[in-house]
Amino acid sequence: MTDRESAAIREAMLREPSSAADALHIDDGRYAALAAETAAAHGRTDPATLSPGDPAASVLYREARLLDGGRYRDWLTMLAEDCLYWIPTSRSPSDPRRESGVNLDDKRRLLDRIVVIETGLLRAQDPPSRTARIVTNVESWKTPSGAIEVRSNLMLWERRRGYLDHYIGWQEHELVPSSEGWLIRRKIINLLNCDEPQGNITFIL
Repeated sequence: MTDRESAAIREAMLREPSSAADALHIDDGRYAALAAETAAAHGRTDPATLSPGDPAASVLYREARLLDGGRYRDWLTMLAEDCLYWIPTSRSPSDPRRESGVNLDDKRRLLDRIVVIETGLLRAQDPPSRTARIVTNVESWKTPSGAIEVRSNLMLWERRRGYLDHYIGWQEHELVPSSEGWLIRRKIINLLNCDEPQGNITFIL
């Protein structure tokens, strides 16, 4: 990347909307909770407590539609301010404070990534990836706090520069109620090949 391109990206990131600048700082307790939550999701065996037609499925399907359409700014409005987005590199439950991941982003970092993509100067997204994903096997559980825990399977195809790649696994979502509807507070994507070398994941998976 040239100095001119780097300067353009820095300038674009400084123009972030004030709402992003006000995003919550994620402290150690939030990461500790993330480790505990993913361990619970890996070990879950109880039947879903909500029907397949509950709001969770609609949230996941809308998220898939926005991401496949490259409408990342609209997708950001679906995220809680303290949202964490994690793609672990371990097949077993892990701790994001002690292990590297394919991605580990809070809402502010996600906006940084999106701003860089929007500049058109990110070589790894020139041209942009074209994606289509299928979300299936959606199960959800209501928690005592009023949140909804969701597990689903994910199949995603990406085409770029004549190559077709695929990403398959299962994902966890935590949805929390708000005045604007359900927001995503946690999203973890557990890839089947998470512990193997990954390709060009510079789009939002």
